[in-house]
Amino acid sequence: MSTSTLDIGKHSAIFPGNSIPARQIDPIVRQAAGFMNRNLHRKLLLDELARETSLSSPYFSHLFKSQAGVSPGRYLKSIRLQRAKNLLEGTTLSVKEVAARVGLDPSGLIRCFKEAYGLTPRRYRLQHRFSGLESGLVSGENSPEATWTQPAGVSTEAPATQN
Repeated sequence: MSTSTLDIGKHSAIFPGNSIPARQIDPIVRQAAGFMNRNLHRKLLLDELARETSLSSPYFSHLFKSQAGVSPGRYLKSIRLQRAKNLLEGTTLSVKEVAARVGLDPSGLIRCFKEAYGLTPRRYRLQHRFSGLESGLVSGENSPEATWTQPAGVSTEAPATQN
């Protein structure tokens, strides 16, 4: 399966199953993908996406799928899950807060996340944190690759034993 990367501002979205080079993606599809990325936190309907691009819903859906290789709904779901994954890796937000930020209810996020990644969001976070601690990295919301530093006043040496 081939993939093309579509640059949309500071976001990058992967369109699986499409052989169109990213620079040849229709500007309307770029516009719609950007709109979806900027509005992940809220419910988006096909009619609204079509209105945003000044196209009919059926034509917009056809154009998007022909260019992106996936339907607008599937694309939206995939970027929501990717953003949820990033938030779980890089923040201490609760699953409920992560769900709200990606426009899903908590049970919907849990169900979709498990379907896509084979783990619940909580389990994913626990596994990611464990591997992050082993490598010496701690993720933060603003700096996902921040290097871990020893907190002030905490010694890394073993306590002295008394004889």
